[in-house]
Amino acid sequence: MKMNKIFFVLLLAISVLSLDSCRSRATKSRTAAQKKTTPAATGTGTSAQQVMSKADSVLSKVSAMSSEQRDIPSVSTEDYPRTPWGSTYIPKPDLSAYTTFEAGLTNFNHGEYDKALGNFSQIAVTGRPSELVPNAYYWMGESYFAMQRYADALPYFEYKK
Repeated sequence: MKMNKIFFVLLLAISVLSLDSCRSRATKSRTAAQKKTTPAATGTGTSAQQVMSKADSVLSKVSAMSSEQRDIPSVSTEDYPRTPWGSTYIPKPDLSAYTTFEAGLTNFNHGEYDKALGNFSQIAVTGRPSELVPNAYYWMGESYFAMQRYADALPYFEYKK
C-alpha cells in the first residue's frame, strides 16, 4: 500500500514537471500574469519542487525500512508464471458461478422456473460464490411461488445467512 502511495506521488510530480515544460513561451508569459493572483503565488499552493522533496523524503524512509516493515507479501515464483516485464502473473478468478446465477435469472424471467431452480440450487449447494447464496435461496422461493407451490416456497423465503 505504501508503495502505491509513493508511486502516485512520483507520478504526480513527473506529470506536473512535464506539463510545465510542454507549455509554449506565449502560454508561460500569459500564465505568469495570472500566477500573481493564484494561491501558488501567494504561498498557499504546492510547487513541483515541494512535491519532489516530499517524494524524496518518502523514498528515503522506505529504503531505510526492512522488508518486514514494508509489509510486502512474499509470493513464490513457482506458484505463478512471470509476465514479459518480470512481474508475477496472477490469474483472474473463476466467474462461472456468476454466469450460473445470471442464467437462473434469465430462465426465471422467461418463465422457465424448473431450469431457474436448477441454476439457483447449484449455487446454493456449492455455496459459491458465498455472497450469492442468500440471493439464490430467495430466487428459488420465487420460482416455487411462480409455479404456485407455496408450501415449497416458504422455507426459501425464511432463509437467513
